[in-house]
Amino acid sequence: MSLPAAATHVCDIYRSNRFPPAAPDITASPCILRGRFGNLKTTEAYSHVALFDETVDVRYHTDTGAIPGDQLYFPDQNALTAGGARYRVVHVQSVGHGTAFAHKVAYLAIDVVQYPTTET
Repeated sequence: MSLPAAATHVCDIYRSNRFPPAAPDITASPCILRGRFGNLKTTEAYSHVALFDETVDVRYHTDTGAIPGDQLYFPDQNALTAGGARYRVVHVQSVGHGTAFAHKVAYLAIDVVQYPTTET
């Protein structure tokens, strides 16, 4: 199973209760990052989507306000000091299950950007 195209970015993934400088829960996960604007009727607004291999453990929380979803740091955990960006995961959807291009789509809300950046 794989992404529908070559990965364009990598990111470090942190669970909701962890932050840099602690080690990421998942390091240098390849993905495709795309800017989007829209609104999921079941959650909050999102600004980007990231496509991950279906084996990547990226999480969101369905109980609004209780525990937020994962945080993604592009390009890595040093993003906020090196021209990167932090995103919050607001929803995750599995796509193409059982096919050669099975993957996950993570809907993201941009949280913090360190300018100048190429990660938005």
